Amino acid sequence: MTAEPVPAYDFADELSAEVARVLADPAFVKAPVQSRLLSYLCEQTLAGDGPLSQYAIAVDGLGREDSYDLTSDSYPRVQISRLRRNLADYYSRIAPGHGLAVHLDKGDYRLHLAPPGKAYPERLGNTHAEPEDDVGAARTVPSDAARPARGSRDLLLRAAGALAALVILAFGLFNLFSGSWGGTGSAGAAAPRIAVDVDIAPLALGKLGDPQLAEHVRFDMESQVAGSFIATLARTGTAADYRLTLHSAPALDAPDRLRLELFDREGARAYVSTLALPANSETLDAVLGGELAQLLTPGGLVAQLELKAHDRARSDYLCFLRSESAARPTVTSTHILPALLDRCLARYPRSDYAPFWLARKALLLYQADLRQGLPIRREGEAWDLTTRALEADPFNSYANALAARIVLADGECAAAESYFLNMIERGGYYPVLAGMIATEAAPCGSEFAQAAGDWRARIGAMSQGNRTLDPLSQLYVMLAVLALEDRATAERLASTRPIEESSADVEGMLDELTRAVESRGYARSNATEIEAHLARFVWNPRARTAIMRSLR
Repeated sequence: MTAEPVPAYDFADELSAEVARVLADPAFVKAPVQSRLLSYLCEQTLAGDGPLSQYAIAVDGLGREDSYDLTSDSYPRVQISRLRRNLADYYSRIAPGHGLAVHLDKGDYRLHLAPPGKAYPERLGNTHAEPEDDVGAARTVPSDAARPARGSRDLLLRAAGALAALVILAFGLFNLFSGSWGGTGSAGAAAPRIAVDVDIAPLALGKLGDPQLAEHVRFDMESQVAGSFIATLARTGTAADYRLTLHSAPALDAPDRLRLELFDREGARAYVSTLALPANSETLDAVLGGELAQLLTPGGLVAQLELKAHDRARSDYLCFLRSESAARPTVTSTHILPALLDRCLARYPRSDYAPFWLARKALLLYQADLRQGLPIRREGEAWDLTTRALEADPFNSYANALAARIVLADGECAAAESYFLNMIERGGYYPVLAGMIATEAAPCGSEFAQAAGDWRARIGAMSQGNRTLDPLSQLYVMLAVLALEDRATAERLASTRPIEESSADVEGMLDELTRAVESRGYARSNATEIEAHLARFVWNPRARTAIMRSLR
């Protein structure tokens, strides 16, 4: 039966509701610039006051000064392009609430609504994401809207208010220095317990030719939870704080799709992603591993939810999460990280997280040396902190990754191998660490770290599963595949960009690297500048040479 068209005056409500859903997605919550831009474009679309200019978007939508010069800065065009791509990524995971996706036409800065396959034909023309809720059939709404009905702007503003609350939370770590963390809430907050549930339909099992696939996937998911830095595995029959489920997607009535979901402490769904069933179980492992990395790394969704749940509590676990939040290049309060690390160490000197904090302090010192043009040295305060971290925990992934980088800066592959293996054992699921250390170790040859299995292939696979790599992870995975001379994977990474913005140096290196991957001519003509910039991020000179060889 054909759906009845929705009258034009409903467009405002439909658009506001759909934008609110998008803004609530964890990927957009972590991207305040993109969220601000989408909110602004929605407001302007609802206002209906003539065409939008790039200048208005730059100044009113993105906060540039009134003196902003469009001819010398492509910032608004870059952000609009990024928003189009990020919306396509969103709808590849989640279907619109009422069957209509938000999209931007080329050359038009007002928002429109259309079925996903029409809005994003190159990405979704023949596929369907998992419905976000059980609603009726898709409805048709004209893109050309009348002025909004009363209340539409209120709905959008409520969504923006919720987003602002989450952004404010990220900066709550400032309270640590005023002494306001202690005393209230869950003072003994520890790593949460996550239960894993896997139920894959027989049709899907048959497609992959592996009747034991469900048990294999369950084992891999449980291993990734147990090996994470931020959670523990809830064994069968025990209480859990979160539930992580992978099921066949019943709402799609299709055997070739799986649905990954995370449910929070209240039983509410905090995350959903629909996965196309790949051709083999190895690729499924890679895709699923990338998805889980978004949830289980120290900057992932579970860590964000824990900080929100215990925003005024004090524990070594929360101190670890807050220090990792401050260490992310997307957080503008990064300059307070050294004092935060000192505070954590002073309060919890015997904590299991102390080696992480010591290694973080050492890395900051080495980065300061590099900015001053000094070499990486196995002496001084930075090296002392590294050795203290290793003495406290010889298998700590951060400390071993740092030690391996330091040794590989001198080209000593044999001396770095044990550090590398220790890092892979505990930190191999963490894209930044894995990409960082694989970059430095790439020139060591096929005999290096054979006990870790085919770690080179796993690095490339990280780019398949994790749609929303954060900028630093994207940078180091791209550097790693270039150092390993896997240009095809580098080109695939270059065609996508993280939704989040990062610090100027990470953004600059990522932009430069992307341009060099897209154009060998650019790489050759700017080789000197690119290699000089690389020295900040890649300490092994032989690895830098391998990267430049791949780029040329």
